[in-house]
Amino acid sequence: MSFQFRSRVIVTGQLVFRSGARVEAEHPKHEDSPDLSVIRDITGLWYISGSSMKRLLRARAREVVMGRIGESHACDPYHKGGACIRTGDAAGPGIHLKEMLAQHRWSDEHLKTAIEYFSCLVCTLFGSELMETRVAVEDLRPTAYAQSRLKGRDHTESLQGKNFLFRAVLTDCEGWQRGLFLAALSRLQTRLLRVGCGGMQQQAVATLEITDMHAIESAREYLETLDGAKERDGHDINMIDLQSWHSALITRLREAATAAESQTAASAS
Repeated sequence: MSFQFRSRVIVTGQLVFRSGARVEAEHPKHEDSPDLSVIRDITGLWYISGSSMKRLLRARAREVVMGRIGESHACDPYHKGGACIRTGDAAGPGIHLKEMLAQHRWSDEHLKTAIEYFSCLVCTLFGSELMETRVAVEDLRPTAYAQSRLKGRDHTESLQGKNFLFRAVLTDCEGWQRGLFLAALSRLQTRLLRVGCGGMQQQAVATLEITDMHAIESAREYLETLDGAKERDGHDINMIDLQSWHSALITRLREAATAAESQTAASAS
C-alpha cells in the first residue's frame, strides 16, 4: 500500500453561547431562520452539524471574493442555475457540464483541467459536485462540562455560557486558499450567530472563538504525530505564515479580477 502525504492546516476553537435560550423549550417559532441548529445524535447527545458550519464559512468566503471581483468567481451552488458549472437541466450564466464533456470527451486529464479552470475560487476550496473539497469541519460537540449538563433528563437546560468544540482541517491547499479560508473565518468570528434550539423553536446567540492554528507540512511531522513524539499536530502557524497567505490571496484575487475584466471586454467586442 502506497502512502502519499498531503499538507494540512488544523484550526481549533469553541462556539460560545452568549444568550440563555433553552434546548427543547416550548416557545413561539422565531421569524428568522437560524444560522446553525443544536440537534441530538442517535445516542441522545447534543451536537451541531459540521456541514452547517462549513456552509456558513463558504458563504463568508463568497462575500470576500464577491467584494473584490463579483459573482463571476463566487458562485452560489445552493440555488438552481447558480453553480459555476451547471449540471442537469439548470439554466444560468455558467458553462454546462455537457459542453465540457463534448469538448474533452477524449481526454480525462483535459476534462479535469477544464473543470478546475471554470470552477469559481470558492468551489476550488470548498468543493462542488465536480470538485473535491479541501475543507473538513467536524461536528461541534459540547465540552465535557457542557455535555454533562445537557445529557440529563431535563433537556431545558440553558445553553448560556456553554461551549461547543470547533475543529476544521484544510488539506493540500495553496497559500491563497488558506488565506481565503482564514478571511472567511475572520468574518464569521465578527458575527453573532443565531443557533436554533429544540426544533428551532427558540434561538440562542453564540460567537465563534479560535484558540489555535497549526500545520503539518511534511510526512515526517505527520509520522511524529502518529508515534506520539509530538504533543500536538505539526507546528504553530506564525505571523509570517499568515501574512504570506494573505498576500497570496490578494494576488490571486487581482489575477481573477483581471481575467474577469478581459472576458467582459472580449464579450462586449
